[in-house]
Amino acid sequence: NALWFILLAVALITALTITITSSSDQTEQSGDIERARVQASEILNFAKSVEEGVKRMTMRGISENELSFEDTRLTTDYSHAGCTGDNCLVFGKSGGGVSYSPPNSLWLDRSESASARYGEWFFTSDTCVASVVRGGTDCDADAANNEELLIVMPYIKRDLCTEINYLLTLKDGSGNLLTSPPEQTDAAFDLDAYFQGSFSGDSMIILDDTSYLTGKKAGCFEDKTLGAYMFYYTLIGR
Repeated sequence: NALWFILLAVALITALTITITSSSDQTEQSGDIERARVQASEILNFAKSVEEGVKRMTMRGISENELSFEDTRLTTDYSHAGCTGDNCLVFGKSGGGVSYSPPNSLWLDRSESASARYGEWFFTSDTCVASVVRGGTDCDADAANNEELLIVMPYIKRDLCTEINYLLTLKDGSGNLLTSPPEQTDAAFDLDAYFQGSFSGDSMIILDDTSYLTGKKAGCFEDKTLGAYMFYYTLIGR
């Protein structure tokens, strides 16, 4: 009888240990998801604030070719001859009034730390998003003025990329929310083509292999050419 009670106690302790471990794993996973969701919200909020700043400037008569993203905290030189005063600086008090905030290092894939544009927001006018505003599915080679003005975060973490798409309620072909970032085989960005007041007429294109991002002004996907996850947000659709 004593041996039976000992075996029963061992079984109960084992079951309790398994239950606690499983609960701990689920809690940790839930915490990771919530953390990524908060970070995704921070990224989208900053992109939205830049978009609002650009809108305020264009409403005051600043043309898209005058806009400048020049800022001392950016290593890339966004200055150009079209911007001749503080009122055309997106990150200037008399311009867009947006406070520049560099990407949080926790958002990024550290294995890419030596890559171009790592750790900074990238502003480009060399990429067209398929079927956004005037851009058709061939907008990378139609020589039309339909390249978007985009804010891009290169080398974002995969789980964060997934959460961004979740918050944007992006869906697959069956109408289900995306559970993993779409893949794009063809190059989407030239990371040396940063915005300096002009737009390319023969550009890159965001058109993922499954077309889930077609017509979407914002999203996150895996750029197979770079081997990295990329977030983009349309500041001006053309």
